[in-house]
Amino acid sequence: MGSSLEPIPITSQKHDPAWKHCQMFKNGERVQLKCAYCGKIFKGGGIHRIKEHLAGQKGNAATCLQVPLDVRLMMQQSLDGVVVKKRKKQKIAEEITNLNPVSSELGFFDNDVNTGMELTGVSDAIEPVSSLLLSGEDGMGKKGGERKERGKGRGRGSVTSAKAVVTMGSGMLLSRGKRTNDHIHTAIGRFLYDIGASLDAVNSAYFQLMVQAIASGGSEVVVPSYHDLRGWVLKNSVEEVKNDVDKHIAAWARTGCSVLVDQWNTVMGRTLISFLVYCPEGVVFLKSVDASDIIKLPDALYELLKQVVEEIGVRHVLQVITRMEEQLICAGRRLADTFPNLYWAPCAAHCLDLILEDFAKLEWINLVIEQARSITRFVYNHSVVLNMMKRYTFGNDIVEPGLSRFATNFVTLKRMVDLKA
Repeated sequence: MGSSLEPIPITSQKHDPAWKHCQMFKNGERVQLKCAYCGKIFKGGGIHRIKEHLAGQKGNAATCLQVPLDVRLMMQQSLDGVVVKKRKKQKIAEEITNLNPVSSELGFFDNDVNTGMELTGVSDAIEPVSSLLLSGEDGMGKKGGERKERGKGRGRGSVTSAKAVVTMGSGMLLSRGKRTNDHIHTAIGRFLYDIGASLDAVNSAYFQLMVQAIASGGSEVVVPSYHDLRGWVLKNSVEEVKNDVDKHIAAWARTGCSVLVDQWNTVMGRTLISFLVYCPEGVVFLKSVDASDIIKLPDALYELLKQVVEEIGVRHVLQVITRMEEQLICAGRRLADTFPNLYWAPCAAHCLDLILEDFAKLEWINLVIEQARSITRFVYNHSVVLNMMKRYTFGNDIVEPGLSRFATNFVTLKRMVDLKA
């Protein structure tokens, strides 16, 4: 006779977001979970198996084909958050192991107890605790458990004591590691605040390399002086950049290249045109020109583009890419007529930005954008609401900066839809 499934209410103590997308049943003595979308029943694996099922992560569970896209994205982000936390714990454990070798005083546990338990990463910081527990005394000075000579079998009390040593020792080490990280982070923050640097500096590809280089030197690191930074350090960096540029120039003759013409305005109202050269090796900045006086003159812009092409090498240039502005279009087409082996092409990113600008002029789209702005202004102007939003979106922001104001509007709208749940 088959047993019936008895529904079990999901209590508010279950905080995992996947609980909102499944049902819990009791089948005899076993608890089973059922997907709220496809109805698949899981007899084991817990809520993590349901989350993998909804996220479409292959391996332990079949993919749900009926789950909404926003739910699937949320489950994928939740799983990514679990992986990040696990990696952080592993990294901390590795740091503890490297910085705090196994205490020789605790090594005899492996031979005394046939439990397969290994004591790793226990530092000298917990020796007073281990001495207290191994002596058979508790925190009140009372005797507890059997006391036997080292090298002989131990009772259950000794195994419990060993676990207590590991647990308390790990807590001490994690706490000490957190204090060390807080101290380092505070020192970095004070340095950036003092020199008035942008906090985006920590996103530099060289920031982590700098921290790793300092950490590898240990206590023997000597900070560079002002004269070092403006002397041999700067000279070596310049030589490194020159070698990198020479490698790209050699690639232009082999593969050809594209000239990227970028235009931007300064705070003082000057118009600058930057020339960059792209090839499979990467992008190289060539030069920047103040074009404030010629930006409206197609003939002058043509002469400027022609000069840049000749500087790079007419045989090497395959195409010249500029913005979609009338004077640049005229200069680009004239350039293509002068050099038949190259093409002029409008910048796709600028074209898309103009399209998005036209979209934003539609009344009903502009209304949605303004409503989204009111939400983001409210969230980012109140720290309590911002922290709550970060907690429920697993650290994600709802504002996604784009290359331009109009791109930012629509990319942010998409991000808000993805994080709606």
